[in-house]
Amino acid sequence: MDVGRSPNPGKLLLGKRILIVDEVDDTRKTLGYALTELQKDVGEELLTHPESERAALLAATKFAIFVVHNKNKPKLAELPEGTPYYAGEEVEDVWLDYPWEAM
Repeated sequence: MDVGRSPNPGKLLLGKRILIVDEVDDTRKTLGYALTELQKDVGEELLTHPESERAALLAATKFAIFVVHNKNKPKLAELPEGTPYYAGEEVEDVWLDYPWEAM
């Protein structure tokens, strides 16, 4: 789902289970920013719904994160408690070359 082109990304996300995917969790700056922005979009969309529906809609909206490689090093951002986080592989803090970056 490409929410970047939507005039109202929160509308696409509200009530859904969203998996954010990235190739590497290095400093976590990008992942932290992406998650924060998507949560803001959901919050803005929630305000367009009756107050009586908001709690259920928010409870149904779930974010999780998957990265191919997690670098074992201190991170600049913390993920909200309870956010599922999956890494394909834990790696040391080394430079990783991905095939799509060589093009």
